[in-house]
Amino acid sequence: MEDVDRYATRLWGWVVVTLLVILFVGIPFGLSSVGVLPYEWEPGFAILNQAFGRLTGPGILAAVMLAMRPIQRRIAHGEPIPEWLSAFNALGKRSMTGYLGQTII
Repeated sequence: MEDVDRYATRLWGWVVVTLLVILFVGIPFGLSSVGVLPYEWEPGFAILNQAFGRLTGPGILAAVMLAMRPIQRRIAHGEPIPEWLSAFNALGKRSMTGYLGQTII
């Protein structure tokens, strides 16, 4: 997460994989669950979601890393963290406490 520029190509690859899983598994799965697509398709998409849905985690993280790249550059040049990110920054410094708190809540 430190050197996003160095790994940008690989990160974009994960973003593409995530978008493909969302488009070809997640959205059809949701649409079959609510009856827009035939209900008979839902079990098949559920299996695909179990098999490929876990690939979206790294892709979502990669997308966030790529989106935050301009802010990281500004911070590296001495600018303060933008106010709207201060809560996320504080939570990141206390991630285990935040995780446990969310679990309990």
